[in-house]
Amino acid sequence: MLQPCIAHQLNIHFAYVLYINHSKTYRMGIVKISDELHEEIRKASSVMVRSINSQAEFWIKIGRLAELNPTLSFTEIINSELIAGGCLKAEDRGKKND
Repeated sequence: MLQPCIAHQLNIHFAYVLYINHSKTYRMGIVKISDELHEEIRKASSVMVRSINSQAEFWIKIGRLAELNPTLSFTEIINSELIAGGCLKAEDRGKKND
């Protein structure tokens, strides 16, 4: 049984479903959210050209990183992720493209 967490206060509930595909087991998370939050995600996903699920995953990931690194700005978090993913060199952080 899942234990409630702080996210429960935001009307977010998590459930996990296991399924088997070609001898691999996957865990798929199902997140129940309020209608209002779903509508915000839908609008943002359209603007950002992401699926609704990808937009929600992005917001969850960035929110988690922000909680773990409260002194970093949004830009610093994004730059750190770009560096970790090999899309940006650490020495190029903060440089402007002319």
